Amino acid sequence: MKNDNKPIPEVIFSKVRSAFRSLFEPIAAKRGFFSKTMPEERVEKSRVLVYTWCMKPTLKYERKYWDEGKNIICGIDEVGRGSWAGPLYVGAVVFDKNHRMIDGVNDSKKLTPLKRETLHKEIIENALAYSIGAVKSYEVDSYGLTLATEIAIERAIEGLGLTVDLLLIDAISYKKLDCLPIIKGDQVCYSISCASIIAKVERDKYISSIPEAEVYRFDRNKGYGTMEHVELIKKHGISDVHRKSFKPIRILCG
Repeated sequence: MKNDNKPIPEVIFSKVRSAFRSLFEPIAAKRGFFSKTMPEERVEKSRVLVYTWCMKPTLKYERKYWDEGKNIICGIDEVGRGSWAGPLYVGAVVFDKNHRMIDGVNDSKKLTPLKRETLHKEIIENALAYSIGAVKSYEVDSYGLTLATEIAIERAIEGLGLTVDLLLIDAISYKKLDCLPIIKGDQVCYSISCASIIAKVERDKYISSIPEAEVYRFDRNKGYGTMEHVELIKKHGISDVHRKSFKPIRILCG
C-alpha cells in the first residue's frame, strides 16, 4: 500500500522557519541554522528538523480508510527497541469513527512524563480497544530485534480481541495484515501517537519497578545506554534483563 505522505509545502516551511528563527535566533545564529551560505544538504536537514518538531497528529489516515469501508483501523507503535535492557513493548489502539481527538496527543517523546500519564488515562478510557504486546530481553536475544518486534506486534493485535482491517504503523512493515507504514507516523498519525503513549507509559512503569531498577537506575535511564548506565554496568556487571546480543553490552562484558 502506497505511503501518501506529501513533500513539505514551501509556503508552510517558510512560515515555520520564520517563527523558529524569531524564537531561537541566538541559537540559530551560533549554529548556522538557515544561513545563506549553508550547503543545500544542511538546509534540507534543517527544513526537516523544524517541520518535524512542528508536526501534529491528525485523523487524516483513519478518516481516509474509514471512508473506504475499513472499520477497525489499528494504530501501532513500539517502545524500547533501542534499549539495552528490559522488554520491548508495542502499543495497539483502535478508535471508532465518531471518536473526537483528545487534546494534546503527540509523539510520546515530545511529552513530559506527567502529560503522558494524563493522556494515557484518557486514551484507554476513550478507545474502542487497546492492548500492549511485549517481548522480554531474552526473546530479543533469541529471535533478533526484527522478529522480536513482529512477535510483540502480533501479541498486541491478539490482545485487542477484534478483527483488524488495517494497521497504521510507524515506518515498519508487518506482513500478516493489511498494513500502511507511515514515515514519522508517531508524529502525524493520531492512532499511532496514541499507541506510542500507552506503550511508553506502560514500559516505563514496568522497567522502573523491577528489582534491577534500583541497581541500574532504570527509573532514570529506562534501560537505554546513558553514561550513568554504562558506569553502573562497569561497576555491577550485567543482569538477566540486559540484552546480551546487543553490541554495547557485549563490549562492556569484555
